[in-house]
Amino acid sequence: MRPNIKLGDLIEVQRGQSYKSVFIGEPGPFLLGLGTIERNGGFRGDNLRPYGGPTPGHIRLEPGDLYASLKDVTHAADLLGAVARVPKHVSDARLTQDTVRLDLVSERVDRDFLYWHLRSPRYRAYCRSLGTGTTNLDLSRNDFFGYRFWLPDRGEQRAIADVLGALDDKIAANTKLVTTADDLLAAYLDFYLARSRTELVALHDVAELNPDKRTPISGGRLRYVDIASVGVGRLDWPDESSWDDAPGRARRGVRWGDIVWSTVRPNRRSHALILSEDQRLVVSTGLAVFRADHGRWPYLYEVLRRPEFTTYLEGVAEGSAYPAVKVDRIGAASIPWLAEDEALDEFDAVAGPLRARVAEAERENVKLAATRDALLPALMSGRLRVEEAAEVADL
Repeated sequence: MRPNIKLGDLIEVQRGQSYKSVFIGEPGPFLLGLGTIERNGGFRGDNLRPYGGPTPGHIRLEPGDLYASLKDVTHAADLLGAVARVPKHVSDARLTQDTVRLDLVSERVDRDFLYWHLRSPRYRAYCRSLGTGTTNLDLSRNDFFGYRFWLPDRGEQRAIADVLGALDDKIAANTKLVTTADDLLAAYLDFYLARSRTELVALHDVAELNPDKRTPISGGRLRYVDIASVGVGRLDWPDESSWDDAPGRARRGVRWGDIVWSTVRPNRRSHALILSEDQRLVVSTGLAVFRADHGRWPYLYEVLRRPEFTTYLEGVAEGSAYPAVKVDRIGAASIPWLAEDEALDEFDAVAGPLRARVAEAERENVKLAATRDALLPALMSGRLRVEEAAEVADL
């Protein structure tokens, strides 16, 4: 359908303000900025940071508010113009200077519909095509406001937003399961460490480090996991690609129960648990791989998630701009180990199935997100009716 509206006819923007980093991490409102927007749009919660400094006059965000990036520091342009929506659980937030709040000035548009439209491939392509700059990419306010698109009537807008929102709600429910399991198993480990006899052991005494090496297979296929694909306890499932195009760092094999940790910038706690039998999975040499002895991966994973392990890695990291940890230093880390096999068996009997359920929820989220992302452009262009989309989404 032919465009009938400009974005600038529907919104105004307010830019956020800078904050002194010394206060970050102290109790206070959360900071929402570039780091809390997913590639190509959506809210990213693992970079949420509290701020304990003064905030008079700073722009406050409420749940449901939209904010966007008009800047991208990656030069991939994935974040240029990307929009996020403040989730319900972030009730006290402030906007940082690298983002703008979108304020609706017209009753013609439904806020949720606008959110979804600004995640559509057409809009994303528009933003990528207009980025300028050398060190950073910037999208001018005039270009941002100049985006033109088809705006259906309010009833259809609401129906489209409801279909896409229902899929997002399913994804959110699975994500809640993941975070609840993390909290539960952390408390469960504390309980066992308090009630059981423990001993300090070196990590390399209870796990193999980087056990499998992979060599390129001409014409073969792989799923490559780089450092950027790993978050705090999560992994962005990689698409299949050709070994012929794989980077030289694609050399480490993984299997079910392996644990990966980034050796660079350990303070970011980039780590994940591999619960997949896909033989095509290959990880970067920038990720250390731990394989627990005797299949004790449920216990080992929970121990390595503890703050004490991160503190150790930060203490032995070398370098200033990109601090990194050598593998032998990682292997020398002292970790608490339950001295009795019976206690380990009890812990693993609970933690293992729960982690497997979490992995199932994460795989389901990948499928749900793929369905949502496939429906999004079809709905926005009018190629697919809402009723048909609801049937495809099984709503």
